[in-house]
Amino acid sequence: MKVAIKNARIYDPASGREGDVGTILIDSGRIVGSIDTAQIEIDAEGRVLMAGAIDVNAHMATYGLNFIRSCSRLPAVRDIGEAYVRLGYTFVNEAFVTLHTAAYTHYELSKVPWLHTSMFLSLPLYDLENFVRSEDVEKCARVVAAFGEISKCIGFRLFEPELYYEQEIYSHRNIEASRLLEFFARVADALKLRMFVHPRETSVNLVSSYPESYHLSSVFELLAGNNLKELKSVLDSGASVDIGFVPEGDHLRILPEPQEIPGRVFKFDIGLTHPVYYVLASGGENKETNKLMDLLGGSSDYKIAFSMMLPAKDFLQNYASLWASIASRFGFSFLARITRNVPAEILGIIDRGNLNFGSKADIAIYDVETESDQESMKQAFSSCWCLLRDGEIIISDGEIIASESNKKTWFRKFPDSDREEALKILRQSSFRPQNLEITEEIAGSLAEISEG
Repeated sequence: MKVAIKNARIYDPASGREGDVGTILIDSGRIVGSIDTAQIEIDAEGRVLMAGAIDVNAHMATYGLNFIRSCSRLPAVRDIGEAYVRLGYTFVNEAFVTLHTAAYTHYELSKVPWLHTSMFLSLPLYDLENFVRSEDVEKCARVVAAFGEISKCIGFRLFEPELYYEQEIYSHRNIEASRLLEFFARVADALKLRMFVHPRETSVNLVSSYPESYHLSSVFELLAGNNLKELKSVLDSGASVDIGFVPEGDHLRILPEPQEIPGRVFKFDIGLTHPVYYVLASGGENKETNKLMDLLGGSSDYKIAFSMMLPAKDFLQNYASLWASIASRFGFSFLARITRNVPAEILGIIDRGNLNFGSKADIAIYDVETESDQESMKQAFSSCWCLLRDGEIIISDGEIIASESNKKTWFRKFPDSDREEALKILRQSSFRPQNLEITEEIAGSLAEISEG
């Protein structure tokens, strides 16, 4: 279908659009330079247009959340998906999945309407220990690639920065975090992607040494420990981070170890070295927000992506309020950069999150003027006026009109994988390897990300 969006005020730093009024042309689901005759014309005069938003670090289908939903007010998967769409999101990445929980998570993601989705696999460091000790980067990279193919993910996460565990009949065994992070930096380079790392003191200090290999996730908690200097060092190195804003009210935190955080604590064994702690934490005044806002204003070259811990309620209002605060202080171009351009770069999705010719026609239009006050911005961001995903109109005049089923879960095809060695490792677990394989019967509609 050929679509022309006219008279919009366009914000997209990736294509050099800094608020100029112009036209976006769409043909066969992609942005193009010209078309013969538009089948649909959208007059966006007096409105702001950006690429569809992307969340690199979402938690809506992670294993264990349904149990927490049964005893709390945590929103349902469908409600979260609809809220994302109304905000102008078109692509959301589930950031915390293991080999044991991938099938469950894929099934949950297949039920999310309208949004394209993907996921990051948390690597089982216990099973990869021998590669680290022997420093066999090449073989480890091939096994990790096979894990990626089996789980149908687009990338990987090191949730436990230290390989440290204990068994009752054996002594402690340990691999220092510095050695582990240096090793997996080389694995990441071999796979040509960034690995997500949970922020701890050791990982924060080391990520600066490998800015192209690692992405530091949910860095907001670093500010509570007054680690602003360390965080700035990471950003100055060129490494990428996502923020992980703490919303007002109760919210979800996922932690590798128990911490003294007020709230209800749930512990799950999901196939990693240690059980994982889910905390339905209490909200409060965010003294760190101003610190982070000051840091955001420090440089438009920082690779910062917007993300937020999952609110227990008022999902739309929490997101829209922070977007309005950022846009009113730093401008719409900066907001487009941290919610569209940088997230796409972090995930390696070259044809989304921008308005370049040839990119997918993921477009969000908001009924707001450039000089609007912050409250007006909040209202506009919480109810996207028009949303297109792959050139298909999802929202028109503030109402969702598209079919729920026409969405995909995306995965990355990893070359040079060692499936046989990976299956040897998986046979050591209590799961049969064939039960960990992801198929369309489980995940619904799957699609491979183009690397070209």
